[in-house]
Amino acid sequence: MIIKELKKENLPREKALRQGISSCNDPELLAILLRSGCVGKNALELASEILSTYKDFPTLASTPVESFYSIKGVSDAKALTLAAAFEIARRSSAQAPYLSLLSAKEIFEHYRLFLGQEKRETLFLLCYDKRKRIRKEKVVFIGDENGICASSKAILMEITGSFFSYFVLLHNHPSGLPLPSKGEIEFTNALAKNSALLGVRLLDHIIVSNDTYFSFHENDL
Repeated sequence: MIIKELKKENLPREKALRQGISSCNDPELLAILLRSGCVGKNALELASEILSTYKDFPTLASTPVESFYSIKGVSDAKALTLAAAFEIARRSSAQAPYLSLLSAKEIFEHYRLFLGQEKRETLFLLCYDKRKRIRKEKVVFIGDENGICASSKAILMEITGSFFSYFVLLHNHPSGLPLPSKGEIEFTNALAKNSALLGVRLLDHIIVSNDTYFSFHENDL
């Protein structure tokens, strides 16, 4: 399938514009940087091949630019675009301190404008390093006004295999009532147990609305 055959709303750039750049998965982000593919491969397929070769973004970021040429379809322009993007990320990381939002109130105040006014339920993930600094922020699921069909397996994949030691889940209730359902409590407790087995601790699950929040941690759930 060539990328033009995808529904417009599923194209990486259109998805990023519609849902926000954090909604894109790793191949989609890379495809946006690549802009186009090559003969026999669209941008998403080329991005997936690059990630399959280098495993993850940290490895890719430390790869010399000339190594990218070993992958068919990666031109000088594409290789330099990738190198420039990772260099910007490195400089940004070195220049700006990582946030260290730990209390539910702090997290709510920081993200309330982002999540509190969403018309669809959105599940947001914060990953912390061992010093409890936020090192990753990502929208992991988007549902509708009635709920989210979340996958604990997908969340576990996001938090493991890296340097993360803690994580926080946030999601909104478009109804304006940030109270957990029985299913949300069961999902959170099971996720906390499974993540602990992998060495990553769930600090909190926070449900937000426009002007208030509910913290699993503060309510001993």
